[in-house]
Amino acid sequence: MKNVYYAFVHSYVLYGIEVYANTYPTYLDKLIKLNNKLLRILQNQQRSCSVRDLFINYNTLSIPELHDRQLLTLVHKALYHTNVLPNVFDNYFILNSSVHDHLTRSKSDIHIHRAHTTFGQRSLTYKGGAIWNSLPRDLKMIRSVNQFKSKITYQFTSLN
Repeated sequence: MKNVYYAFVHSYVLYGIEVYANTYPTYLDKLIKLNNKLLRILQNQQRSCSVRDLFINYNTLSIPELHDRQLLTLVHKALYHTNVLPNVFDNYFILNSSVHDHLTRSKSDIHIHRAHTTFGQRSLTYKGGAIWNSLPRDLKMIRSVNQFKSKITYQFTSLN
């Protein structure tokens, strides 16, 4: 049943999640509920079962957490592995050190342009930079994509 979930549900949920899940939570509500319902059915669990347990059993995350993980992975690839992304992402995320000459504590953070609207705050550059900047320094220094993804996933599961 786990293979069925990953083949027919999880792969479709992940496709383009960086873009489509970057919206208001109310717009994702039906998708989240359907995903939870499918996990309950596939794991033969009652409605009273904790959703967190369902995710742990199938080694996955909730849709908002998947969105954040995929967005962080995009930022990581844009910073450390530019050759695996299309050229459009070459200067998508820029570090503070390339914006100004003086040294600050946040020189290794991503430069975030001001967003005057909630629409602007939902842009990939703004949200990706904000989430990246909130990571601990040791996670930001990981160069391997697979190791980064596993540490991020662990970070999400340990928070709950």
